[in-house]
Amino acid sequence: SECYQGRTMLWGLMFTVSIEVGQLFNHRTTDIDDIIMNVLGTLVGFGLWAVFDRVFQVKEREENIFPDGPAPYVALTLLGTFFLYTWRVLRFFQ
Repeated sequence: SECYQGRTMLWGLMFTVSIEVGQLFNHRTTDIDDIIMNVLGTLVGFGLWAVFDRVFQVKEREENIFPDGPAPYVALTLLGTFFLYTWRVLRFFQ
């Protein structure tokens, strides 16, 4: 569980920093408070998952769609968010 906690926190940090950097390209504001709160949210979410995992003790786990873990999910989410906020800008230049 310790190994998973560290990896989860690292992914949570990388994900939120990626979003904040992406906001710079979309003319949105960034703030260190967003990063701190999102990482704390990652920690709380992991804690809730750990509690439910122990309480319900699921024997069989579903496999991820992507075998590489969370990396493709993070990349797809960032691309979707980026294009969601830039399509208006791109339409303006047509």
